[in-house]
Amino acid sequence: SVHCDLCLVLDASGSMDEPFCAGASVTKRKATMDAAKQVVSHLEAGDTISLVFYDSRAYRVASLVQGDRKDEIRKKIETLENFSGATDFEAALNTARDVLARGKNASKRIVFLTDGQPSSGDQGAAENIVRQLSRQGVTVDCLGIGKDFDFHRMRKLSGVSNGRTFLLGSPEEADSRFAELLHGAQK
Repeated sequence: SVHCDLCLVLDASGSMDEPFCAGASVTKRKATMDAAKQVVSHLEAGDTISLVFYDSRAYRVASLVQGDRKDEIRKKIETLENFSGATDFEAALNTARDVLARGKNASKRIVFLTDGQPSSGDQGAAENIVRQLSRQGVTVDCLGIGKDFDFHRMRKLSGVSNGRTFLLGSPEEADSRFAELLHGAQK
């Protein structure tokens, strides 16, 4: 297996406080935090994980933390509770690119999670950033939550780097997709 520099880029906007789906008791934010924490349990010591949260701005929450520092990473994931605002894909991807530029592992992957449409930033610019990331060997996968998720737009965005796009139908599927994408990066 190869070691992986994984960067989770997580939507922290206000709409993440809505129910995951109709009738769900869990919010999109809580399900995202739970799924991200599940991923942490699959990290190996040689892997790194970075966290970028974004609303109307992007926040570098963790940079290239070794995969065996699991408790520290889980605590940082829980700070997703503290954010709320609009949605800027361009700022988020720019920050993720800066973080991963310093990664040393052979495999580099961004898992970009959003519950909807970018309300600020430029979609064309976001695609250009993914193109640059792809040339640097980074795959960008997109995970979507909720009825406002624009599958076609996000598939176009991830496709630029040969990444994959999934609309998550349930919190359980969020857990399994995160794990699947990490395992793919570790192969």
